[in-house]
Amino acid sequence: MLFNAMSIRIKAAFGLVLLTLFILAIGGINYFALDRLQGNTQLFAGTLMPGQGVVINADRDLYQALTAQQDFLLAQGKGDKAAGYKQDFAENVQQAKERMEKFIQHMTDYPEISSQLTPFPGLFADWLGGAQQVFALVEQGKLEEAHVLHDNLGDKFSQLREQYNLAGELDEKLAETIKVASNEMADSRQTWTLVLACIAVVMGLVLIYVGPKLIVDSVLAVNDKVDDISRGEGDLVSRLPVTSFDELGK
Repeated sequence: MLFNAMSIRIKAAFGLVLLTLFILAIGGINYFALDRLQGNTQLFAGTLMPGQGVVINADRDLYQALTAQQDFLLAQGKGDKAAGYKQDFAENVQQAKERMEKFIQHMTDYPEISSQLTPFPGLFADWLGGAQQVFALVEQGKLEEAHVLHDNLGDKFSQLREQYNLAGELDEKLAETIKVASNEMADSRQTWTLVLACIAVVMGLVLIYVGPKLIVDSVLAVNDKVDDISRGEGDLVSRLPVTSFDELGK
């Protein structure tokens, strides 16, 4: 009844407005989905991939530092080569420390990662202090003590290196989580877009059929009555049935 009381303009506008809302809904869903996917892409490309590279290089530097110290022990701390090994150790240790700190800094927004790397500073300082003592013992000529201390530092080095391995694993895990979430969101948005698009198509077809029919049926009814009257067959006092209260119904 309410629909029949509407004017033709409102009836025509009602369907178009509803169709427009569906189109806007489709656009809104896709916009927010693309915005989220763009954010995930930036995170993946700007943080996670570089972070993986930083951790790999830091771990390599740490291992090279250990190798340099072992070469220094074999050279018994004598000659230019020994000095070069000590310099290599210092450079690689510094790079291993700075790169790991850079990674942790990048992950401050992800406490599930940074919280598991809190032991790193203490482990690094503990191992480095012992490693520097090894150099001091060699330079003092206490080679046997230096070798014993170096061997005893093996567990501390392993614990420290576990932090580098853990950092790489956590970075990879976060990347995989974001990838899965992005794929699920894309699939969900595709489904909703398809559903709304189908509804919009059905509505469009209904409007194509119903819209003109609302007008044409009323016009044809008037036209038939006029034809009857013009042929002298119509009842001049008869009335057309009122099925709506729009401009044609009145």
